[in-house]
Amino acid sequence: MEFSDEPVLSNAEAVQGLRRAAAGEPVDADAIHEHLTAMGLVYSEDQDPDLHVISQSAYAAAAWLSLLAGRKLRTDDLLEDDEDLIPAFAPSMFTQIIDLLAWTRSDQMYISWEDALTYPDLRDLQAATRELRAMYAEVTT
Repeated sequence: MEFSDEPVLSNAEAVQGLRRAAAGEPVDADAIHEHLTAMGLVYSEDQDPDLHVISQSAYAAAAWLSLLAGRKLRTDDLLEDDEDLIPAFAPSMFTQIIDLLAWTRSDQMYISWEDALTYPDLRDLQAATRELRAMYAEVTT
């Protein structure tokens, strides 16, 4: 599903570009980042939980791409005032990405771990924790 009437990239092209970047190939990181952050913003405003997962994934991918590039990448004009697209619940961008992925992989909206402990009825903390452990196991084996 496209979210813009005149996208510079399609969603598929952004994902393909992200994969090329991960493979070490040269890409227009700014254009991909701009598309992913716009996708994250647009899909996060919808009340559909499936679109929130797409939104969170787009934000995580954009943050990772920025880490890979080693610099702040371009964002859509709508996002110029937003300094941090992923809420700063964690001490580093890398940790924020991991946190976001744990919540996303458990099919939940991102929330701080402290809020999940304080308000257990808001989210399934155990599901997010299982995903965090699964990610750890995946990268250590």
